[in-house]
Amino acid sequence: MLLLPFVILFFGFIEAQNSDNLDIDLQFKDSILQINALYKLNVKENSYAKFFLLNPGVDSLNIKGESLDSFEMSGKPNRPLPYWKLNFDRELKEGETVDLHFTYQIDLTKQNHMKSNWIELNVDKLWFPNHNDLNNKFTYVATVSGLPKDYTLIGNMEAKVDASNPNKIVIKKQIPDMEVLILAGKDMTFWKPNAASSITFFTSQQTKVSVLTSMHKKVKQSIQLMNTTFGKSSPITDFRVVLRNTTREEIGFQFNRKNMIITGADYNSYGNLSHEIAHFWWTDANFIEEPWLNESFANYAMFLVQEQYDESDFNITYKSYSEKSMSAPSVGNATLFSDNSYEAYYIKGAILLKKLEGIIGKTKMLELLEFRVNEKINSTLEFLNLLERITDSKTRIVFEEMLQE
Repeated sequence: MLLLPFVILFFGFIEAQNSDNLDIDLQFKDSILQINALYKLNVKENSYAKFFLLNPGVDSLNIKGESLDSFEMSGKPNRPLPYWKLNFDRELKEGETVDLHFTYQIDLTKQNHMKSNWIELNVDKLWFPNHNDLNNKFTYVATVSGLPKDYTLIGNMEAKVDASNPNKIVIKKQIPDMEVLILAGKDMTFWKPNAASSITFFTSQQTKVSVLTSMHKKVKQSIQLMNTTFGKSSPITDFRVVLRNTTREEIGFQFNRKNMIITGADYNSYGNLSHEIAHFWWTDANFIEEPWLNESFANYAMFLVQEQYDESDFNITYKSYSEKSMSAPSVGNATLFSDNSYEAYYIKGAILLKKLEGIIGKTKMLELLEFRVNEKINSTLEFLNLLERITDSKTRIVFEEMLQE
């Protein structure tokens, strides 16, 4: 009975041992964030140069490290991202660890939304030094001090106040992760409709209770539907909803982090909320090479919720998606950075899943998705194999052809 937890812990330990590590110190000084970071690079292949992601908008950047000769902005094939190329005066060897020190600062009035009393630093803003790619995983220790007055750091269950310094917050990730997530808002509070609710809202004190009540209902119903269908084997038991102090017009997107979604009061619809909630299950596939396995499945889950609770919204969404999918490239070949990929992996893939439901029936479709969750199937090939197992080889061939159209 103790074997499975031991195995999980053991392999988690091995993964952590082989991953990079980031020790990053954040000091807020009014609207300027000063950063001092030590990145321990675990060299995976021999080379004279290494690429790091870091926002080109940072100020006063300096990078130091053993055998580091120079650093420069540089492009990278198939990646429209701001890379810094670090050149070394010797060949770095596989298996060695190289310490790299990054110092820089970020003007939060330019990079974020302090005008709306909100600080948001996530992987999309490329604000921390990260080796090689967006999906690189690393362990980290982050210390945060000098947070602006009346701001509250939220969203990090691992965050602890430093026992020796009450003005310093420490966040540790001992299991490799893809980002250091910093969310902070002014005059924030937490809200639940009652003590028994498993859903907690983190929101501005100015948010109307009527809005929170409305959003809570949609979140609760969405979770219940997903928990009782494809999410049975891995149900949501605790959920957090973070409402930014900004408008949808200012930021224009939501995102999820497992059992937490970061959204806003003006995203109050079943469609908006259910898509992000669905990422609790649909987020572990390779989001660079096979993004449809995350985004299309989240949108299919959104369809399920809309059909149940807001059929009018479903009809509008499905019609729009159907029209856009007609000119979209093939889903099976769409990577995160390929041409016109968004309409393929986000929209067309969801339409194809809805068509698959029409072929095999909703009961069989939900069974298929439940197996995918339960068996942690996160590649297209594995999904096609599962589809054949649950249905037949003819259905597999038909859907595989649909993915290539």
